[in-house]
Amino acid sequence: MDFLRDHSDAPAADAAEADRLAARARGLGRTGKQGERARLFGQAAELYRRADQLGPAVSSAREAVASSVRTGDRQLQAANQIRLATAQFYAGGHREAAALLEQSAELCTDIGDELMRSFALQHLGKCLVEMGRTTRGRSALTAAAIIRFELDQPHLLASSLRALLELERGLDDDDEDQPARRQHAVPSQ
Repeated sequence: MDFLRDHSDAPAADAAEADRLAARARGLGRTGKQGERARLFGQAAELYRRADQLGPAVSSAREAVASSVRTGDRQLQAANQIRLATAQFYAGGHREAAALLEQSAELCTDIGDELMRSFALQHLGKCLVEMGRTTRGRSALTAAAIIRFELDQPHLLASSLRALLELERGLDDDDEDQPARRQHAVPSQ
């Protein structure tokens, strides 16, 4: 399913870089520099996901979240929870992903990081749309767009607006709560 998903233009190169980053993160151990470990595993998870290597993406993202929690850095935790949820979503774990994205959006509200909240809402919207929950998906995408507008993030706002436009194009006019047609690809920012 490619609806509302992004993929790498160079999956082999991204996977190789992800392998390198994950190896560096593992080399730090569980008692080493947890912030660096969380960042490296988070970056690896993102690259694995974009390269469609979803098993390693989920595993790396889980490690990233665990290391983030150990650091006490809630912003890093939110970013890595979004990575984990997105990897789970791409791997077909929509319910788990939606719950984690909602949790991430709440964490972002708690720490006052509206930009990161917009990423959680954007991915939540896409996940909900794929689950056939288009009304809630549209609401989450709209909320992401509003935040991005208010923060003067035109590139990210454009991504949110493209997702909303593709959603509208993919819906049957008679029934908004049917799964959107999966023929349109939209960037995932």
